[in-house]
Amino acid sequence: LSIQFRNPIYLLLVLGAVLAVYLCRLLIVRFVMKGVSPRWQESYELSVMAPKGLAAAVLASIPAEKGMAGGEVIQTAAYFMVLASIVLTALLIPLMKKDAVGRWSRSFYGFEAEQAE
Repeated sequence: LSIQFRNPIYLLLVLGAVLAVYLCRLLIVRFVMKGVSPRWQESYELSVMAPKGLAAAVLASIPAEKGMAGGEVIQTAAYFMVLASIVLTALLIPLMKKDAVGRWSRSFYGFEAEQAE
């Protein structure tokens, strides 16, 4: 299993899709968890802890194994999407400890009255 970096346009499209998923999760959590989530940290974690799509990566390898046209593109896109989401989550979770992110998160998720911990 490997990612073939042959066409950077596909990789940029996949990265854009991953960022769009995270942005959508951010907005969904903001509106769905408002008044439900006990702390801003919980809302932040829900926003960045997106499923990684490992099953999708396995299924995406099938067209390439069957020799279908475009199978390698599908496989590469799925593998890169999983990798990008893992890396993005690994970068975003530690940011929760930063004061600026905490202030922004309290405001964004509606916890303005909550004191910084």
